[in-house]
Amino acid sequence: MEALGYNVAVHGQKTFNGVALLSKLPFDEVTNGLVGGDGDVQARFLEAQVSTKDGVLRVVSLYLPNGNPAPGEKYDYKLKWMDRLANFSRERLKLEEPLVLAGDYNVIPTPADARRPEAWSKDALFLPQTRRSFARCSIWV
Repeated sequence: MEALGYNVAVHGQKTFNGVALLSKLPFDEVTNGLVGGDGDVQARFLEAQVSTKDGVLRVVSLYLPNGNPAPGEKYDYKLKWMDRLANFSRERLKLEEPLVLAGDYNVIPTPADARRPEAWSKDALFLPQTRRSFARCSIWV
């Protein structure tokens, strides 16, 4: 990719999670990991800042935890991760810089987003608490 003129930033775990960013512009700064993780080693978050002719742009590549099976430890981790992402977003928005949060959210926000919503009723991606957590994050949009 670099031979094609792309700048590459990668945050990954061998045979597990990983996120990446590609840019034709050089990265001014790159941050691996979502703040507030208290030792969280999962490679699910990568933030980069680039300078454009119009100013600074921040871009995040994220891979939100799946959370299954729910309830349980993995689901609790998913909800805490979503809270950390909401806090991060609120802080970044205070900078009044353009911000893009892109990636796999592992959330089905509304029944209209599933072909057969009833098939997902017990899945962590569609549980009411997951959807409420995602809706609280609507300040990002």
